[in-house]
Amino acid sequence: MADKCYACGKEMYEHSTYSYKGMAVCFQCARGEYKKINMEIGSDGRADTFNAACKPLILWLRENMHPHATVIVNSDCAELVEGILIAREGK
Repeated sequence: MADKCYACGKEMYEHSTYSYKGMAVCFQCARGEYKKINMEIGSDGRADTFNAACKPLILWLRENMHPHATVIVNSDCAELVEGILIAREGK
């Protein structure tokens, strides 16, 4: 039995189910919400403050680390990681 999309009520199957704010939604509804969120971020000035916040970290990384170093940032920490070995499929 298929689940129903929280937003539109259409039947969904496991491969087409997405979680949006803890609710199961179909691809079309999730995509519409993501587009809306991305437009809101760009229109309310958050893109400018995001860029201003990132610039010092990018400069620090460029000046103090090597090209294989990456920083992963979330809401409560920043993690400096290094790619020691990478395998890519199809390359």
